[in-house]
Amino acid sequence: MRHARGLILLLVMGLLALGAAPAAAQPACGEVLTQNTTLTADLSCQETALVIGAPGITVDLGGYGVTSFDDAVIVNEGHDDVTIRNGEVHSNADSIRLIGVSGNVLRDIDAEGLIKGIVIEDSHHNRIVSNQIRTIPLTVVGSDHNVIARNTILGFEGYLGISDSNYNRIVENIVWVGRSSAFGIDGGSHHNQLRRNAFINDSYNVISVREANDNKFVGNAIGSSRQPYGVAGDIQSSSRNVFADNDIFGVTQGLRLLSGDANVFRGNDLSGVPATPGWVYPSWMDPSPVADGIPIAAGATGTLLRDNVVRGFADDGIDVDAPGTRLKANSANDNGDLGIEAVPGVTDLGGNTASGNGNPLQCTNVAC
Repeated sequence: MRHARGLILLLVMGLLALGAAPAAAQPACGEVLTQNTTLTADLSCQETALVIGAPGITVDLGGYGVTSFDDAVIVNEGHDDVTIRNGEVHSNADSIRLIGVSGNVLRDIDAEGLIKGIVIEDSHHNRIVSNQIRTIPLTVVGSDHNVIARNTILGFEGYLGISDSNYNRIVENIVWVGRSSAFGIDGGSHHNQLRRNAFINDSYNVISVREANDNKFVGNAIGSSRQPYGVAGDIQSSSRNVFADNDIFGVTQGLRLLSGDANVFRGNDLSGVPATPGWVYPSWMDPSPVADGIPIAAGATGTLLRDNVVRGFADDGIDVDAPGTRLKANSANDNGDLGIEAVPGVTDLGGNTASGNGNPLQCTNVAC
C-alpha cells in the first residue's frame, strides 16, 4: 500500500509539472509577453522593447535596464491586472505606455529619458507607486480611480499632470522640477484628492488648476527651491475646490484665484519672499503675478478664506477684489503693504488679524 501511494504521488507531481507554464526566457526586442517574465540581463532596442500580450502577468525587470531609442520601452494596450516592476527604463519616447487597462501596477521602476515619460491613458483602477522618474513627466489622461503614491519625479522636464481624469488619489509624491509647473490639473478633472505631496520648482507657477472642480488639495508642501519668480498656485475656471492645511513657501505670490465659484482656502500657511530685482515675467504669464499672498480676482464668486496665515509678501497678504468673498480668522502679518485689502461687499465673519504690515491701516473693509 505504501509503495502504491508513492507511485500515485509521483504520477500526480509529474502531471502537475506537465501542466505548469515554463519559465519565460530572456525576451528579445519587440517580444510580445504572454506569461510571467523575469529579465536576466539588460535589453537594448531601437524600437519598442517589450509588449504586454496577456492579462494577469508579471514582468519583473530583475533590476536590469530596458532601453528603446526611438519608441516606447514597454507598452500595454488593453491587458488588465498586469504588474511591471523592479528595474530601469530608458527612452527618448514614452517610457511606459498604459492604454485602456485596469488593475495594472507599476512599482519600483527607475525611468529616465527625454521629454516624454510614463503615460496613463483611458485606464482605470491602476496603481503607480514607489517609482523614480527623472527628467520626464508622468501624465494621466482620461483615467479614473487610480492611485499615484510615493513616486519621486525630478529634473527639468519632470512634471505630474492630470487631464480629463476623475476620482484619482495622488498621495505622498515628491515632484521637484525646473519647468513651469510641478503639477497641473485641467481639462475637466474632478473629485481628485491630492494629499501630503511636495510640489517644488525653480520658477513660474508651481501648481496649475484649470477647469477642474471638486478637488481637494490637503497637507501639501508647495514652493520654490531657489530664487523665486512666480506663483505657488494658479487657479482659473475651477469651482468647489478645497485648499486646506498646505505649506506655501519661497514664492513671490501664493495661491492666486482668477475665476471659479465656491472655492475654499482653509488653514494654509503662506510665507512669501521678495521678487528677483529686474525680473520681467514672460508674455504667456497673463496676467503677470502681483506679489500678494492670496489674491482673489473679481471673476471669482463665493470664495471662503478662513484660518490662513499669510506673511512676508511684498504687496498685500490677502487681496480680495471679489465682493461676496467671506473671510474668517485669517492672520496677515509683516507684508509690504496691507495685511488684508478687501473691496466693499466682502463678508467679514470676524476673527481676522493683521500686524507689522507696511501700510498703517493694516486692513481695509474687514476688521483686524
